[in-house]
Amino acid sequence: MSAIITSDFRVLNAKNFKNNIISDSENVYLFIGKSDKWSSTLNGTSDVAPNGAVPLDTILTTRDADRNISALKSISGTDISNLILRYNWLSGTRYGAWDDNTQAIFDRGNDTPFYVITDSFAVYKCIYAPLDDGNIVLSTSKPDHSPTISGSSLAGDVVTYPDGYIWKYMYKVTATEASRFLTNNYVPIKTVVGGSTITLSTAAGTYPATGDTIIGAASGATAKVFSVTTNTVIVYNIRGTFNTGEVVTGLGKTIVSIVLNNSTTVGEFGPLDADDLSRLAYQNAATASLTGKIYRIAIDADDPTATTLSYGGSGYATTPTVTVFGDGSGATATAVVLNNKVISIQVASPGSNYNVAFVTITGGGGTGCVARAVLSPKNGHGSDPANELGGFYIGIAATLTGAEGAGDFGVNTQYRQVGLIRKPKELTSGGSIIPAISSTLSGLTTLTLNSITGTFIVGDSISNAGSAATAYIDTVTTGMTTTTLGIHQNDKTGYGTFAVGQPVSSSLGATGNIVTSGIAASEYVHFSGDIIFLENRSSAITRSASQIEDIRIITEF
Repeated sequence: MSAIITSDFRVLNAKNFKNNIISDSENVYLFIGKSDKWSSTLNGTSDVAPNGAVPLDTILTTRDADRNISALKSISGTDISNLILRYNWLSGTRYGAWDDNTQAIFDRGNDTPFYVITDSFAVYKCIYAPLDDGNIVLSTSKPDHSPTISGSSLAGDVVTYPDGYIWKYMYKVTATEASRFLTNNYVPIKTVVGGSTITLSTAAGTYPATGDTIIGAASGATAKVFSVTTNTVIVYNIRGTFNTGEVVTGLGKTIVSIVLNNSTTVGEFGPLDADDLSRLAYQNAATASLTGKIYRIAIDADDPTATTLSYGGSGYATTPTVTVFGDGSGATATAVVLNNKVISIQVASPGSNYNVAFVTITGGGGTGCVARAVLSPKNGHGSDPANELGGFYIGIAATLTGAEGAGDFGVNTQYRQVGLIRKPKELTSGGSIIPAISSTLSGLTTLTLNSITGTFIVGDSISNAGSAATAYIDTVTTGMTTTTLGIHQNDKTGYGTFAVGQPVSSSLGATGNIVTSGIAASEYVHFSGDIIFLENRSSAITRSASQIEDIRIITEF
């Protein structure tokens, strides 16, 4: 039995991962760690990452990485975006047209991509690429149009340019998106999803207020209220599934109906900024105006099933009739004949609402021309940019600034590993263990010392002779009379327990005594979360108080 993983499935996984972070249901943190060298011995000087710096996908690898974590930072909805591969529009380049029957359309390295980004950060999809004797014509006219929206209708979104290419406007990358996610290889992309509408009964009971959380008495589902107009409630951030006919807890109102993701005023997970409201309006207008349109009818090499270039037929003394059949209506086209062969078919009207279609070529005195209608994506071009352009890449952007988190991110230290961890737990100041809620967390145990001699240095190891404990120094904070060391242990140090009142010494000769109550556990509860991404650095990153680190993580689903 043969099977495939569809591109829609890949995009769905990417969207779900992003949405889980936006809705806080996954609670994902970025982490850095491993201040000690890659050497396999305690104080070894070798710093060459094993296996060419490629982590092994084993439980042991992730557990070792967990022990090395020095600091964590929460990832929010503004830190994550779907991405697509970047193809710049360049004059003199061939671009392929969108095709519903081309398997490799999203492949990396595609030499005729079907979408481009221009120097104004606008993204366009190629609807039609002109042919010359079976070869795609070079593109020389840069797409630069923007559509207008009138109610639920679009105007000026599909434009034919002087070089014969037809381009469909998709969206424009905002300045904020560009600064965070646009790279030489990837472009941020987003499909904005609206909130939902719940209609409540008008009988006895109380309507919710804006900002309330409503709960289904039977289902246990919850939602945040964005607005209330009479008995119509616009909600977002739905958790669970509401049932029609169930009562809303504490209000005495019954749910009459639920329509998901139809709101134009709020997003699926909360209020939208002006850019996203505009995108949502454009997507809705595309759905209303462009569903099931046929912009191209392909023949010859455009037909992925063709084995020769003879699909244009022969013997056509006059122009044959092109007829489009299907479950939609209104599509019309005209054949172009040269040397008694049909060389192209020009769509006069794209029609609408075609989910399936087939094309016949009749008359003209010839035979053998075979053509097919190229169907639009579900709900029309521009209704779901992430799905249409292959947004199954995810980009995460995090910025680390100096001693961020009141020192949770240490300075004058190093790290060799970067990763993502889901659903970690934290130790509160009161000693309770809870799901992590702090924006930053320290992963280091701290030892406060007095009676200091010498200098403790980051990356060195320390030992506590009385309890046979050893650890690596990640951070050193010097006070008036004491010094606090942030430390971690791994297999090289062993996992002995430090004890208060006992002396410690470093391998380079510094000494001190652990003061009473001078041992504090890390804020992050090690091994409480699941590491879902890990990158080993071949060379250490050194942090400083004045430094800003922009970390970009890109994954493919």
